[in-house]
Amino acid sequence: MSESLPSIDDCAREPIHIPGSVQPHGMLFVLETERLIILQVSANSKALIAREAVELSGVEFLELIPADARGPVERLVRDAATTYVNPFRVPMTVGDEVKFFDGIVHILESGETVVELERDPESPRDQESTEGLDNYLQIVHRSLAELSGVCHARDIAAVMAREVKGFTGFDRVMIYHFAPDYHGMVIAEAKEPEMEPYLDLHYPASDIPPQARELYLKNPVRLLHDVSAKPVPLVPALHPQSGAPLDMSRAVLRSMSPIHVQYLKNMDVGSSLSISLVVDGKLWGLIACHHRTPRFVSYAVRATACLYAIVMSAQLKAKGASLENLRMSSARRMALDLITGLKDYSDPVGSLGVTLPALRDLFKADGAAVLSLQGIRSEGSAPEDLELISLRQQLEKHRTEGIVITHEAPLSSLLWQRACHGPRVWWQSTLESKRGLSSSAMKPSSG
Repeated sequence: MSESLPSIDDCAREPIHIPGSVQPHGMLFVLETERLIILQVSANSKALIAREAVELSGVEFLELIPADARGPVERLVRDAATTYVNPFRVPMTVGDEVKFFDGIVHILESGETVVELERDPESPRDQESTEGLDNYLQIVHRSLAELSGVCHARDIAAVMAREVKGFTGFDRVMIYHFAPDYHGMVIAEAKEPEMEPYLDLHYPASDIPPQARELYLKNPVRLLHDVSAKPVPLVPALHPQSGAPLDMSRAVLRSMSPIHVQYLKNMDVGSSLSISLVVDGKLWGLIACHHRTPRFVSYAVRATACLYAIVMSAQLKAKGASLENLRMSSARRMALDLITGLKDYSDPVGSLGVTLPALRDLFKADGAAVLSLQGIRSEGSAPEDLELISLRQQLEKHRTEGIVITHEAPLSSLLWQRACHGPRVWWQSTLESKRGLSSSAMKPSSG
């Protein structure tokens, strides 16, 4: 019997916040908060610190730390409940030596403490890194300087894509913007020259289902170090007291959905980094980074990218508000000019035909028409006269629901028309790409 293939409903129902496993480049501990007793640990503890996972259950976490560092590490772990401490250096006793990890801590709603330890699998080092902080002010200052005369989201996005690519070193960085229906569009891209462009491609809302969008708000930075790496399960699989799976919504090591991993493989992606762009508390879009081979970026770099995204999200909001104010101001001036001009005519209704081009511009219409006692005058892609007359007769039935220019007289009408179809849109990553077919196949669609 062949294996059933995932459907769109499968993607939408997938409980991606409780995978029960982590990515293998790091290790996760769930601790009882009062005494920091280990309740759960990822099964790769043997490979990383030479301790079997089953033997660590019930052990105090601080026993794994060299004696002279236990006090500082304990303070940082406990401070995580009330302040931001991530990342901090955690020395771990491994046989006769000491290895250093980046420690990342958060507190679960149920009260337990989650400690995650990361170490660069390609080039582990024991020196403390400040690479993220060293670059943060530079990229923010440079970006804000470039945006001084910019208002449009695409121009802001182009700066973001270029800066994040230079900062993180990924092969491709895309700025992905969500439409009101949550389908997405790549509005900016920075990539290696030989790579196929994805700029202006649209992706269906099912590619990032609702529960994934919710996680992007809870945990704004997500690294997938290696799409081919095998996830590491937790030991025990369920909480030993509650029997519930671990909520990993805020865990940086949370393993990815196998459907999403296959989706990335179909696009020849070896690793990915996603950073949320949040405006007014809503997910405006993503900074999506792809690399053709496995790539690790430290928590410091990811935190810097997150701070950068916060600053740029504020710019998107401010510049968007400025652009909207300019549009409203322009529309008010146009409306005032039109009203002032109509005062010069003895028959304002009849004179509307003269101002049709300006009225059409004001309302961003494809076509406009005036139907009055003087006849019919149309502009742009308006219907034929007979159709307009028929339309006016239909509107007569609803005259009390709108604006009536005259009372108990033949109705004069001003009509606008907008096309019901949108521009041609290029879609990528249809469901078939998640089922193992090539995601490079694109199809044009209107809408």
